[in-house]
Amino acid sequence: DEFMLRFPFFYLACLLIDIFVETIRAKTQKLLLESEERYKYLYRHDALTGLYNRYGFNLKMKELLKKGYPDRVGYLILDIDNFKTVNDQYGHQAGDEILKMIVKIMKETFCEHTIYCRWGGEEFTAFLHCQHDYLEYVEKLRHNIDKAVLCYGDHNIHVTVSIGLCVAKNMSQHELRKLE
Repeated sequence: DEFMLRFPFFYLACLLIDIFVETIRAKTQKLLLESEERYKYLYRHDALTGLYNRYGFNLKMKELLKKGYPDRVGYLILDIDNFKTVNDQYGHQAGDEILKMIVKIMKETFCEHTIYCRWGGEEFTAFLHCQHDYLEYVEKLRHNIDKAVLCYGDHNIHVTVSIGLCVAKNMSQHELRKLE
């Protein structure tokens, strides 16, 4: 009789422990998956700007090469002029804000088909694969950056950029793959 009375309590205790352990396991699994996704994102993206880093950019380019392109593509390289002076004169936090401002202007200037990358410290690249006039785009970008001013503390910081643009027309898939 005593065993028959203890069995339901023992079973209930095991069930509660099992529910507790399963709840902890599910939460841990969820945190692990979120951490993995965050790691994958940071592995492919620049932490400051959110743009692709070199590795992520190259992966995205390989992915696009498999799909094919329109008849015309453009690739630009942007470098902030005298960026070291900004960091030296106003500090690295001001430099970080300048980088973020440049990214914001790039995204406002170009269309949604543009793929961006922070290539290095103050160097950016963009891959254009739409039907817009790339030279006009680049000139508009240069002009927008030229007129932009970052208000940082008591200072108004103005920067200029140098931009190189390469436009390729009617390249075959084979020729595009050589660019990898």
